[in-house]
Amino acid sequence: MIENYGLTGALDGAEINASMDNFFNYLNSEFKPVKWCRDLPLEMEHAQQLYTGEIDLLLETAEGYILIDYESFSGDFNHVLNPDDSNFAGR
Repeated sequence: MIENYGLTGALDGAEINASMDNFFNYLNSEFKPVKWCRDLPLEMEHAQQLYTGEIDLLLETAEGYILIDYESFSGDFNHVLNPDDSNFAGR
């Protein structure tokens, strides 16, 4: 992850905590979740194939559910910051 985003050296703990706070505050203000579920097991069968995994974060809202998987995007940092990109972090 450090290499993917061009980071080098030691990461500052205060900056990591601030980033986590920003993410938490964004999720609360944007989606107003009524329930937070972390590390939720997921199992599904499709075309006689069984798929298993784990949801990193599932938010239950008044309108439905929001699934967040932290490891699913290993691309360029610019995609995350571009509002026109399907991987924009603001979605």
